[in-house]
Amino acid sequence: EWPLRPGQRKQTGSYNEALSKIAVLEKSVQDAKLRIEEGESRTASLEQELKDADTRKRKLEEDIGFLNTECARLSELEETRIASMNQGKKEASELKSSLEQQIESTRESYQRQLSSLKEDIADREKQLKNQEQKYLEEQQRQNRLKLVQCGYFS
Repeated sequence: EWPLRPGQRKQTGSYNEALSKIAVLEKSVQDAKLRIEEGESRTASLEQELKDADTRKRKLEEDIGFLNTECARLSELEETRIASMNQGKKEASELKSSLEQQIESTRESYQRQLSSLKEDIADREKQLKNQEQKYLEEQQRQNRLKLVQCGYFS
């Protein structure tokens, strides 16, 4: 509508090009700002996830510490139980051995007493036979005396 001067068209073209470049740059800046915001949001999310993971890691480390302590306690308890069982077996073995020795000693003692009693019985039987023999001899002597006194033998 206005008559354009030849240089003016170029300026309008340059102006339009500049406006177009500005629009492209503004869109590019907006896109960059959006990407920055998304990156910051993603970074914040990742930082929160990292904090959560670190919290879980500390909790797991505490659990591992507790479980290691519990394992050590149970291991000591098991070792104590095994030692106690072994001690019990050892004591039972020692008791058995002691009882076997006592039984053998008692058996030997009873054997000696039995032998001694058998010897005493044999000696007494021998003494009894000797006494019976003397008694019979004495009885026969007295019977002869009575017969001699009665006049049957001279």
